[in-house]
Amino acid sequence: FSYYADKKTNINRSYLLSALIYLSATSLIILPTITVLGLDVAKNAFNPYFSYTRQVHGYDVIQRVQAINALAWFPGLIFKLSLNIFLGCHILSGVFKTKSHKPFILPFCIAGFVTVMLPGLNKVNTLLELASDSVFPWIVLPFTVGLPLIMVLVYLLRKKKIDKVLAKKKARASVLDSEEI
Repeated sequence: FSYYADKKTNINRSYLLSALIYLSATSLIILPTITVLGLDVAKNAFNPYFSYTRQVHGYDVIQRVQAINALAWFPGLIFKLSLNIFLGCHILSGVFKTKSHKPFILPFCIAGFVTVMLPGLNKVNTLLELASDSVFPWIVLPFTVGLPLIMVLVYLLRKKKIDKVLAKKKARASVLDSEEI
């Protein structure tokens, strides 16, 4: 999404701020869950935070916190799904050099719907097997390590050309800024 960032935005500062916000939000979920349920229960539960919120009671004032958790969880999932679909369509429009990302929305949504509706994925055993330690790391590893590593290697191989293009854009931007003054 850096394409949509303002030119005056400090990318390093924005990245650091977003990482700190993510870390603090994740800590607000993980720390109470581990302290209330314990490490063994939190590791083996399917959704430990939801189990934690079912345990929270504060006299007569704070009860049924899991309902608030579920109410926040569903719109969050919809937002995350919408963001991922937009990002995927935006990337595909850049790959195929189209003017808009709109032609990719319907095929992207249909592919996601068909994937979700596959009969084998509706079974709890399949989900547990995919989430197990023998399968899940091999699914996540290429996206968390492999893809960023490939991106860094491509950047390093094309660094000179990229630096030239950035220098030209910076020079053009400074000329435009000086003309406005």
